[in-house]
Amino acid sequence: MPNLYLFVYGTLMSAYQNEMARHFHQNANLIGEARMRGFLYQVSWYPGAVMIPNDSSLNNNQWVYGELWELKEHALFDALDRYEECSAQDALPHEYQRVLQAIEVIGLHRTLDAWVYLYQKPVDALEQITAGRFRPQS
Repeated sequence: MPNLYLFVYGTLMSAYQNEMARHFHQNANLIGEARMRGFLYQVSWYPGAVMIPNDSSLNNNQWVYGELWELKEHALFDALDRYEECSAQDALPHEYQRVLQAIEVIGLHRTLDAWVYLYQKPVDALEQITAGRFRPQS
């Protein structure tokens, strides 16, 4: 059975009403607030999350906060991959990659594997969102 869980931390969260977010919300069920170990950066008007390397001596208490959703059907990933510009039809190198990651559901104190779109480009020139929670710039 395919994994239909998706962790979102940016413009697809329930507070957002852009066209893709509305389509996503209609075709998935919100499980609840969640988090993953990693770093969050302000890329442009949207964020990008990166994992903490396994062999890192960096602060292992850094979190990216968002929401865990369960998709109603696997085909929704095709539209999401296009939205994140990481489908097979998108030019390389992709800005994001969809990968399975350990996600903690905060209210349930449970960890499970879910898909997440991780930022793939260098972050050296980007501002880190140290609180780990995306808020749109005004």
